[in-house]
Order: sequence, then structure tokens, then C-alpha cells
Amino acid sequence: MIPEAPADRADDAELIRRSRRDPEAFADLFDRHDSALHRHASALHRYVTRRLGASLADDVVSDTFLTAFRKRERYDLTRPDARPWLYGITANLIGRHAPYGDPVLPGAGEDRGGRGR
Repeated sequence: MIPEAPADRADDAELIRRSRRDPEAFADLFDRHDSALHRHASALHRYVTRRLGASLADDVVSDTFLTAFRKRERYDLTRPDARPWLYGITANLIGRHAPYGDPVLPGAGEDRGGRGR
């Protein structure tokens, strides 16, 4: 059994473990990785925006967490950081929109003053 860490110090694995008993606890993982107030949020959103454009980024990031919630029972609790898992889910979702890695929209990666990639 994995001992519970204090809520403010819980790693991602602990949050996912808790969410298996209490699904509402998954919101802490979502907040940690998606909210604009948290350090990983902008990186995940930028990752999608560079590949698909801003118009799809919000939907893909939301779908990432919906998929993660649905598959949380399969998460490897020995891994304290869920970022690689979340990025893997995101990459799969991006592949559904752009199966060959190409942006869906012309100029989707133009987030640097129109200079492109």
C-alpha cells in the first residue's frame, strides 16, 4: 500500500491513487497540469497549439484530461510524475486530428509573431 502524502505535497501518482476511491480527487491532477495558475499548463497548451493551432488546443487539452480520468485505473502508480502519461495521451489525440504530424490549419504553429516554425 502506498502511504498518503499531504494534499499540498502529493505527487501525481498519489493523486491518481486517491481518485480511484474518490473520483473528485482527480480534479487536483487536472488543476496541477491544466489550470493557467499551474506551471505545466501553458506547456501542454503550447504543445497542442504548435501542432494543431489555437482553435483546437482547448478541446484537445480537455479531451486529454477526460481520457486520463477514464483510464486512471491503468496508470502506473510507481511513476510520481504524470506528465509523460498526459503528453502521450495528448500526442494520440493530436494524431487523430493530424495523422501525419502536419498542422491541421495552415500556419497552426505560427505563435512567434507570424514567423512560423
